[in-house]
Amino acid sequence: MGFIRPFMIRHKPLQIAIAATCFLTLAGFLLRFQTCPSLPIPWKGTEVMGLTKAPPLKPLAKPEGVIVSGFVFYGRKSRVSSMRCYLEIIPEKPLSTYTYYKAWKLLERGKYYVKIDDDILWIDDNAIPNLVTRKVDYPEDFVVSGNIINNPPLGFMHFRIGALHPCFPESEQPSQVTCGADYWKPSRHGFWDGPKNFTLDIEKPPPAWPQHRWLRVQEDTMIYQTPINKLKYEVWGSSYQAWSIAAQMHYSLLENIENNALDLYKFEKPWTMYGDRIRINFMCIYADDILDT
Repeated sequence: MGFIRPFMIRHKPLQIAIAATCFLTLAGFLLRFQTCPSLPIPWKGTEVMGLTKAPPLKPLAKPEGVIVSGFVFYGRKSRVSSMRCYLEIIPEKPLSTYTYYKAWKLLERGKYYVKIDDDILWIDDNAIPNLVTRKVDYPEDFVVSGNIINNPPLGFMHFRIGALHPCFPESEQPSQVTCGADYWKPSRHGFWDGPKNFTLDIEKPPPAWPQHRWLRVQEDTMIYQTPINKLKYEVWGSSYQAWSIAAQMHYSLLENIENNALDLYKFEKPWTMYGDRIRINFMCIYADDILDT
């Protein structure tokens, strides 16, 4: 199931180390996922939710002579705050400013670039090493992309392989909200309490109060009554536009992180796009491929 091959091209020193996400490769465009290191499990989520845990991955050895640079796009002013965490740890000066698509022409030959969009908020520890390793080992892969959450059409596949979980918005505003460091964990909030025949229309607006929570539904079979049941294999449409689908995918990710269950996103074999469209929010490219195209 691995992608192990001898390195067939020149390697240059790695310059960045960023915490990184689930792994997905595209060769034409190819898709694949790798799991993340162990995380503590403060509740019996694996019993209630039927989750599985993968053994820790063996760390990848950095090849000699591979140069990897961060390539962060400034697209929207409202996303600048999420970009800053990446810009602060990339030890290079900005490539250029006010270049739009012309930035691609300024890549330096012999370098690998990890392109990070302005709305990427969390990256698993193994994503960048796996991303770059795949591209180096398989130079015929024009682009290697990350297995991105809330990135149609990937949500459709995440649902079908069991990576998403049933949850609904809370029905009443809580009387007290804490800002504890572990408040992001779904297990800190208990289960959703409501009728077993409840469904949520994806067109319904969110609750009126700010920072409402989504709560885990205890019965897994109710997943067909939740917004993600409307996911389709599409780039646009409701899979892209519905706020409730996006929220449920993100809360599913938080649950999987808490339960060390990111293996649920794993694809057994590379997913080849064959020219179909997929978003390029998080990907690895080789400069020579871009400059020669």
